[in-house]
Amino acid sequence: MSSKHTKLKERLALAQRITTTSIEMPPYSRCEKKQLKCIVSNDSKRCNECVRTNARCDAGGPSASEWEKLEREERRLQEEEEEAMAKILRLRKQQRLFRSRAKDMLR
Repeated sequence: MSSKHTKLKERLALAQRITTTSIEMPPYSRCEKKQLKCIVSNDSKRCNECVRTNARCDAGGPSASEWEKLEREERRLQEEEEEAMAKILRLRKQQRLFRSRAKDMLR
């Protein structure tokens, strides 16, 4: 198998991996002109279509550290929401108890 053929297979495999494990971004220059989906991964500095066709790419996908930061913030917000929900449930329980005592006092 020729070196050129091997590189083509590697490039197509990378393009496929980017397509299946990445996120769609707003299209950049080339993809916008050709009306292509611009799918970017941390595995590559180029989008799937530019990798597949071996074209220059000006897509600027998010870095791994940016993804980690977003995921940490999402987890923090989820935990904060769960704590807030638990507090709301405790307050509702206290309200029910208070109303029950108030009814008992009126009897």
